Amino acid sequence: MTKSDLEELINNLKIRHRAEMDAILIEQTTYKRIIQQLIARLRSYETAKQSSDQRITKLVHFELQCKQMEKQSQEMRAQISFQNQQIEKLKIALVEYDRHMREVVLNENEYLICQLESENAHLRKLLNIPDELFKEDPEELKKQEADKKKAMLKSIDEKLK
Repeated sequence: MTKSDLEELINNLKIRHRAEMDAILIEQTTYKRIIQQLIARLRSYETAKQSSDQRITKLVHFELQCKQMEKQSQEMRAQISFQNQQIEKLKIALVEYDRHMREVVLNENEYLICQLESENAHLRKLLNIPDELFKEDPEELKKQEADKKKAMLKSIDEKLK
């Protein structure tokens, strides 16, 4: 082998080495770009995952709140039902008490009326006033009593409403 052959061989090796180095640099640059794109994609996926995790956490929190509110709602419905039952009992008791008090007042009033009538009769006898002047028409008395009963029934109806 001659010196020129050797130089040519060395030059060929240098050229081949340079070509391989260029190919390696190109591949390295390409791989760097691919790795950078993968890193960017990974970061975007990581950001999306964090966002999804935050949404999931919020949804779980909202679900717990919803369950608590449903439980409170059920408790309130039970309380409302109980209160409505109590109100119905109180209405019945109030109507019964009102009826009882009306009877008591009616009886007291009848007693007072009887007393007053007897006192009036006694005073008429003392004053010598004829009884015919103080007689009342029985039909008018019946009408007055019927009007009183109608008014009483209307007031009971209004109270029940």
